[in-house]
Amino acid sequence: SSRKDLLHPIHLEAVRRHLSKYWKAEEVNGMEADDALGIAQTEYQDSSVICSIDKDLLQVPGYHYNFVKREHSFISPFDGLRRFYKQIITGDAADGVPAFDGKFRNQVPKFVQKLLDPIDEMTEEADMYEYVRWHIYENQSDQYGVFTEQVLHRNAQLLYILREEGKFWRPPSLSSEVI
Repeated sequence: SSRKDLLHPIHLEAVRRHLSKYWKAEEVNGMEADDALGIAQTEYQDSSVICSIDKDLLQVPGYHYNFVKREHSFISPFDGLRRFYKQIITGDAADGVPAFDGKFRNQVPKFVQKLLDPIDEMTEEADMYEYVRWHIYENQSDQYGVFTEQVLHRNAQLLYILREEGKFWRPPSLSSEVI
């Protein structure tokens, strides 16, 4: 089932009031909560920790804590980029991007892992972009049998978590005037 199908918890309003009053939590309107976390993490840098079980947030550089697995991690800017480009390959059905993701929550199949591994060796974003564009999207097509680079850009925009308000992902080889 999709996230939209989930019911709100009975005590949601009480939890909101408690978090706001005692923990100075802020409700976010007009943007995804993930984007608000990415912006805050970028602003506060080393004095911030994203506490979440959401693997998508691991594209944001900085400190992270998975409270279910009790795992601490630090994501460098390049580790974050690598995770972002890998996610373009695997997709994310919850974000409207065709995906393998729900099909292998616990273990990535070897054929998919072979697509992901080369990204770990790359040190330039332009190389990651070209790899994804050429090796993945050039060999696929949309429902009409035609690949468009706009599909790649749309999927990347859907998956990218903002680091600054209003500063969206752009292909590394293109200027903002081209898009």
